Amino acid sequence: MDQIHQGIYLQIDQTDKFKTINFTINFLEPLQKANISKRALLAAILENSNNTEKTPDQIAVHLENLYGANFSLSHYVEGQTSILSLSAICPAPQFLPEHEDVLHALVALIKKNLFEPAQEAGVAAFDQAIFNREQNNLKHKVQAYMDDKQYAAALATKSLYFGADNPVALPTTGRLADIEAISAANLWAYFEQLLVQDQIVITVTGDVAALDIKRIFDWPELSPRPKQTELPLFYQQPLAPEVNQGQQQLPVTQGKLNLMYQVPVTYYGPQYFDYLVANTVFGGSAQSMLFMNVREKLSLAYYANSNLDAFTGTVMVQTGIDSDKKDIVLSEIKNQLAHIQAGEVSDILIANAKKLLIDQFAQRSDSPFGRNLRYLFQFLQPAVVMDTPAFATAVNGVTKAAIQAAAANFKLQTIYAIEKRYEDATD
Repeated sequence: MDQIHQGIYLQIDQTDKFKTINFTINFLEPLQKANISKRALLAAILENSNNTEKTPDQIAVHLENLYGANFSLSHYVEGQTSILSLSAICPAPQFLPEHEDVLHALVALIKKNLFEPAQEAGVAAFDQAIFNREQNNLKHKVQAYMDDKQYAAALATKSLYFGADNPVALPTTGRLADIEAISAANLWAYFEQLLVQDQIVITVTGDVAALDIKRIFDWPELSPRPKQTELPLFYQQPLAPEVNQGQQQLPVTQGKLNLMYQVPVTYYGPQYFDYLVANTVFGGSAQSMLFMNVREKLSLAYYANSNLDAFTGTVMVQTGIDSDKKDIVLSEIKNQLAHIQAGEVSDILIANAKKLLIDQFAQRSDSPFGRNLRYLFQFLQPAVVMDTPAFATAVNGVTKAAIQAAAANFKLQTIYAIEKRYEDATD
């Protein structure tokens, strides 16, 4: 990865494997509670407007004239790093009539959205009408998410485990109250700060010339960043002596039961692959212990899965259940983990879990955006493996004993349930 200027990095993956040119521009800062909603709202404003094209429809028309080129912005979080990411795609010139250069035109549009946003006349603030539109859209999006009880249960589980005000526990959109507290002026001030302070990682994948790409992305609008220490990435809190429990009664037809385990692992750190395979065996696939036994064999859950977050050292189990079966389901989840800890797992299940992980990795490698994301993660964590054979070797090297040892370190910390309230129950 080349450094264009201090704090601005460029990774070029020259390949003729794809008929498109794909790139990401990632603005990185340490995760801060006060900025989560601002970054989510910025993503919407900068995607959908600039100082002359002020609606999504106008941006879409512009992109249609670029042979269907496209870009989008999003905000997400990995551990303690906040990522405001722009992803873009355009056809490679050799596949266009007259070999037209769409990349330069797409970059010009993106630069206009980033550096010439619609501004309120004579004021250091975003155009008020655009701000109001995108703020309201984001509020509706957050409310729609919260109406999804599976999402709401997952969020409540994280809040219970990490603490309600811990930024690691917050949704990447922020909370409604935080969104409502943003103004067009204070968002503009924050955006100006972001442009000069965030570390920036640009990744490009496609059949491109390296020197041309370096010229295209050496933007005078982006000055060298202040010298910074390494971005904080991993988060792990002290192990609680007792399991923290919480529940809500809501008018739902399907209850929810979630568990949060703490695990001593970091993304691509020591024993990472042991925990990756152990989680896949436990509940990370449709052939896992939770799915095949709790859901299929015993019919105790409508869904049952687990997810490893190696940036926060957690495994979250999520299930949809009949509320009156909560205690039985909880017992059976613990029972399935105990089987893994005792080594009572078939060789076929382990082999299938490994194959699934390798196939998923290979599929992402066949996707330009998957490759771009992996380059970003490699910037954050240099130990990240980039090629499928090396990943397969690491996964296949995990033994049953290593899976047992990893499972033995799953420490239950949180139990959260949404139970049915018997009045006008709806999903």
